Amino acid sequence: MDTEFFDEDALYKWEFKNKGYAHFDAEYCKNRVDDILAGLNKAGKMSHSFYPFIRFEMPKYKRDENGRVYKAAKPRYIMHTARIDANIYSFYRNLLMNKYDDFLHANGIADCVIAYRKIPAGAGKNKCNVHFANEAIEEIKRQANANNSCVAIALDISGFFDNLDHGLIKKQWRRIMGFAKGLPDEHFTIYKNITRFTYIDAKEIEKILSLSFDKLSKDKKKQICIPQIFEKSIKPHLSSQNEKGIPQGTTISDVIANMYMIDFDLVMQKFSLKYGGYYRRYSDDILFVCPSQYQDKAIKFITWLIKKTGKTLLISDDKTLISVFQFDQAEKPLSCQSFDCNGVVGKPFEYLGLSFDGKHTRIRQSTISAFYEKLSERIKKEVYIARHKLKKKDVPFPSAQQLYKMISFNMIRNSYMENREDQNDQEFLGNFYTYVHLVSKITGNNEVIRVYKGLGRWMKNRALTYCSKIANKQNFISKQAA
Repeated sequence: MDTEFFDEDALYKWEFKNKGYAHFDAEYCKNRVDDILAGLNKAGKMSHSFYPFIRFEMPKYKRDENGRVYKAAKPRYIMHTARIDANIYSFYRNLLMNKYDDFLHANGIADCVIAYRKIPAGAGKNKCNVHFANEAIEEIKRQANANNSCVAIALDISGFFDNLDHGLIKKQWRRIMGFAKGLPDEHFTIYKNITRFTYIDAKEIEKILSLSFDKLSKDKKKQICIPQIFEKSIKPHLSSQNEKGIPQGTTISDVIANMYMIDFDLVMQKFSLKYGGYYRRYSDDILFVCPSQYQDKAIKFITWLIKKTGKTLLISDDKTLISVFQFDQAEKPLSCQSFDCNGVVGKPFEYLGLSFDGKHTRIRQSTISAFYEKLSERIKKEVYIARHKLKKKDVPFPSAQQLYKMISFNMIRNSYMENREDQNDQEFLGNFYTYVHLVSKITGNNEVIRVYKGLGRWMKNRALTYCSKIANKQNFISKQAA
C-alpha cells in the first residue's frame, strides 16, 4: 500500500473504529478494513458493496417571540453509515484533510476556515467554538475602537449539504489531491458512493422489520438484520439521491463541504484585505466584520459570490443578522443594534454559542434554555425511575412526597456537573458545567458562571412539579377504577 497513506507526520491520521450504533453490518476487525483499503488502493475496486445510509430525522426546535418553544416544520436529517463503510470514508477523509490543510496554509486562508479542523490553541490543545466566537468578538471591539463603529454580518447558506454540485465536488477533489487527469479509480469509487448514494429512513426500517431503534440502541453491537433479510426486505424500499448534495453526518462529509468552498474562501479573503474586513466561515455559517461604511457593499458582494460559487447555493434570508456596533457619544459604552430581514430585532450579536451586546460577552440565551430543557427531561426521567422503584416495593399509587424522597439528585447533578467517576481511564469530554467554565476562562468573564445561581432550588421545584403531576394522575386512575 502507498506509504503516504500511513504518513506518521500527518496531522489527520486514520484510526480504526467500530461505530457504536445498530446498522446493517456487524462489527469488523481492523484487519478486514485494512484488506479492503489495500485492495481499493491497488485495483480501485471494492471487495464488498457499500451499504445504504440510514436516515434519521433530527427535529429542530425554535423559540417564538413570547419565549415558547415549538417544533420547526422542516427537520434536519442525519445519515448513519455502516461500520465498515465509515472506516473507509474516514480513511480517505483524513487523506483529503491533510492535503486540504496544506492548501489553506499555502494560500494564506488557514485562519478563515474554522470548522472541522485542528487549529492549535497552545499547550498541545486545539481551538474550539468558544475560541472562535471570542476571537470574533475581540475583532468587533478592535474595529469599533479604531473606527468608532463597525458592522458584523452573519449569513447562512440555505440547505448547504443538500445542494452541493457533484461536478464542483469532483473538481475540488482533484485540485486538492493534485490529480492532473480525473480522479484515480480508488478515489472515484469513494466519490461515487458519497454522491450517488442510497438510503432508507429509520422509521421505514422499523415498520418493515417490526423493530425499535430505541431498543436496538441499548445493544450497540446489534446488527439490524442478516444479509438475506436485507436483500429481500430492505433493498426494495431504498431511495436514491444522484443529482446534487451529499449525506450529512458521514465521516467524510465535513472535508467535502470545506473543499467545495475553496474559491469562495480565496476571493473573500482578498475582499476582506481590501476593505479592512475580518472573514470567517464555519461550514455554511459566514461571518464578515468590517467598517460600517462598507456594509451594503459587503452584503451585495457576498450574496453575488455565493451564487457564483455554486448555482444551487442561496443565502438564507431568515437567518441573516446584521449587528451594528458604535460609540454614540464620547466615553459612552459600545452599543449594539441588530437587524434581520424584517428590520430591527431586540437581541445581541450571536456567534457559535456566545452573544455580545457591546458591553458583555455571555453564553447565548438559547444555549442556556436548551440546557434547562435537557435537565428538565433528566429530572422527569428520575421521577419515573422513582415511581418504578416504589412499585417494586408494593406502593402502586405513591404520593408526591414519596416519589420526591426516592429521587436520586446526585444522578441528576452528574448529568451536568463534571463527573470523572467510572470513566475507565478514557478522556473526559466534558458537559455543560465544563463548557460554562471554559467560556469563563477564555472570555475572562466570571459572570457567566452565574448561570448556575439558584439551579439547586429550580431542580427541586421542577422535581416536585413532576412528582405532583404523576401522583395526581395515578389518583385519578385509581378513582376511575374504583
